Amino acid sequence: MSVEASMLMPFVLSVLFFLLYAFFLVYNRCLAEFDMGHLLVTAVRSEGNVNEIAEIVLQEERAIQKEKYYGYHQTEMTSELKNGKVSLEQRGRLDFPGTRSWELRVSYQAAFYRPAHRLRQWNRIKEVSSCIRKENQEYVKNGLHTQSSGELSAN
Repeated sequence: MSVEASMLMPFVLSVLFFLLYAFFLVYNRCLAEFDMGHLLVTAVRSEGNVNEIAEIVLQEERAIQKEKYYGYHQTEMTSELKNGKVSLEQRGRLDFPGTRSWELRVSYQAAFYRPAHRLRQWNRIKEVSSCIRKENQEYVKNGLHTQSSGELSAN
C-alpha cells in the first residue's frame, strides 16, 4: 500500500461510517414517525372521555416494539389531551461510538373528529336555514320586501 492510500483509507472509512449512521438515523426516524402516527390515529378514533383515551394511548405506547429500532434509545414520550386536540411527542437519541449522539424528535398533533356531531350540526343548520327561508317567503307573500335603499314598501 502506498502512503497516499494509507492516508486516504481512514477518510474513506470515516465517510462510510458516517453514512451508515445517517442511514440508521433515517431508519429510526421512519419507525418513530410510523409509531407516532399510529398512536395519534388510535387516540383520535377512540371514543370516550379524556381518561379512557389516555389509557388507550398508554396501552398502545407500551405495545410498541422497541426491538425494531437500531441503536436508538427513547428518552422521553409525552402525550397531551387538551381542548379536543391530541399532541404526541417522542424524543430519543442515536448513539455514535464514543461520546457523541444525534437527537431525534418526532411530534404530531391532531383534533378529534366526531362525524355524528358534525352531521347533527349540519342538520341543525339546514333546519334553521329552512325556517329563515320560509319566513322570508311569508314576508314576500304578504307584500313586504326590502328594497335596495333599505326601506320597506308594500306592493
